[in-house]
Amino acid sequence: VNSSPAGTYNRASDPTVAYDAAHGKWLISSLALKEPCPSDCPSAVVVSTSSDGLSWSAPIEVAPFVGSFAHDKNWTVCDNGASSPHRGTCYTSFSDFTAGRRIVTSSSTDGGQTWSVPVGSPDGAATGLGAQPVVQPDGSLVVVIGTPRIVSGSIKFKYLGLVIIDEEQRCGVEHQETLKQLR
Repeated sequence: VNSSPAGTYNRASDPTVAYDAAHGKWLISSLALKEPCPSDCPSAVVVSTSSDGLSWSAPIEVAPFVGSFAHDKNWTVCDNGASSPHRGTCYTSFSDFTAGRRIVTSSSTDGGQTWSVPVGSPDGAATGLGAQPVVQPDGSLVVVIGTPRIVSGSIKFKYLGLVIIDEEQRCGVEHQETLKQLR
């Protein structure tokens, strides 16, 4: 798919889709890349928005263009809780390789038109390849770090309801067996 006029990025990867009910907006976040990418591929995390799913905005930067695969594994979610004090806030979490693979999160309160400066967890050990932001019914945000961190024993959950296993990311049979024992 090509845009007209052409955008500033050559390709997009890692798309995620979220809906912001408070603003009536669909959001698609992507890892935007500039080619050529032989060994060093400049990247940014971007979001495009749409009211109808047919026409989309130009990419809006969540994390600006930086060199050498600076970002990866973005994921976006919006708080649609009817009684949440943060209803209408959307969050994008991703790995920031400029900060040692730290998991960071940026937020938007205007339907994805502007984004806050990405903020990392106060826990310096919150690093890894990818994270899943989850909005709780009370509006609190929980950012779940990838499976290898979950099975390492360094993270404790009061309630762990869902684990997504990405077998491309070094989560093999051993990790799956460890997760089965957590039931």
